[in-house]
Amino acid sequence: MINSGDISKFVVDGMTPERVARPSTLDELSAALAEAHASGEAVVPWGGGTRMHVGNLPERYTVALDMTGLSGNVVHEPGDLTVFADGGVTIAELQKTLALSAQRLPFDVSEPGTATLGGSVASNAGGQMRSSLGGIRDWVIGMKVVLADGTVTKSGGRVVKNVQGYDLHRLHTGAFGTLGVIAEVALKVAPMPASMSTVAVWFGSVSEAGEYAMHVFNGPAQPDAMTLFAGRGAAAAMSSLTGSTGNSNDGSTVLVLARVAGGSEAVSRMESDLTGAAGSMGAAGYELARGGDAEKLWQAAVAGGKDGAKTAGATLSARSTLKPREAVMYLDDVTRGLVAEDFSGELQTGFGTVTVALQNPTRAALDSLREPAARRGAQAMIERCPVDLKREVDVFGDSGDALNLMRSVKQRFDPQRVLNPGRFAGRI
Repeated sequence: MINSGDISKFVVDGMTPERVARPSTLDELSAALAEAHASGEAVVPWGGGTRMHVGNLPERYTVALDMTGLSGNVVHEPGDLTVFADGGVTIAELQKTLALSAQRLPFDVSEPGTATLGGSVASNAGGQMRSSLGGIRDWVIGMKVVLADGTVTKSGGRVVKNVQGYDLHRLHTGAFGTLGVIAEVALKVAPMPASMSTVAVWFGSVSEAGEYAMHVFNGPAQPDAMTLFAGRGAAAAMSSLTGSTGNSNDGSTVLVLARVAGGSEAVSRMESDLTGAAGSMGAAGYELARGGDAEKLWQAAVAGGKDGAKTAGATLSARSTLKPREAVMYLDDVTRGLVAEDFSGELQTGFGTVTVALQNPTRAALDSLREPAARRGAQAMIERCPVDLKREVDVFGDSGDALNLMRSVKQRFDPQRVLNPGRFAGRI
């Protein structure tokens, strides 16, 4: 347990828990959940807190389950390209351990210094590498999960090839802690590339930038990450470029960042492919960045797009996943006519995931993000919005026929609705 003076750190959508539990071992986690289950309490699991704004309003909230104390166990097997770690380990700590053996996680998240492994898996957090390597779910090979009544369960294992039970770890990935609390995770990892650089290319419109991105992905170059930034994120990153080929950002510039990785010769070839395509497709300019300069460029684009997002009630943001070309048209639709200061847009071009943040957090603005996605057969999940809007809508959107199945699964795993009650799709 931690003292009540720290309870204010665990507010969710204006709701404060009655107490905080901070287990440091698997047994303590099991005991904490068994106690809450026996008392009929409602538990909200916490990792680093970087994605606690995602989800519907809690139906009730008694115990904040602080998972950061469960972080003392990391087992890396470099020869097997696997790692096993406690759920409370931060992504940055895990990357640091892997880097000692010239390996890395094949996914990334925002705020890796704070985001925990368990929280990232539970919320299916997305990063810049989804375009080339997929999402977190694709790299999880096993986990231990503690159910609402304190029962410890295991799925998968610590080796890449195993036949131990059903892939229940896939069920818990993206379930937002509503079916169980992720205590330990086993992952496949990847070698660290020998060389890396970033090609920054900018255009005057989303459609032009999107055509360039589609051209690249249909060609021989396969970027390690490739993201289109518009609005505030693009403006923030553009300000950090030296403009060696001419940098004129009038607030409407759309920026494509492509990180290429591999052997030095392969990286040089991909740099040439990407800059050559930029020149032939009417780019307003391009620039190469390496090392720390490249990292700062990505950080500026991502952080710039989130300006004001952490201020309560300041921003409405939504995430959708569509076919890549449809994703370009969706981003073009929802941002057309807006000025850069009013929005940020981010498109992981090879995966089709679009995140848009608007500075106008109203129901009309919410509809302006959801309706164009629905016309294309997709859902816009509202990742951040004021509490008043959450009372009106299900932030996960219309789950359709799948909702009955989700309710059935929730009933099987957590019939007393102890874990995150009300926060998932359909207010499960």
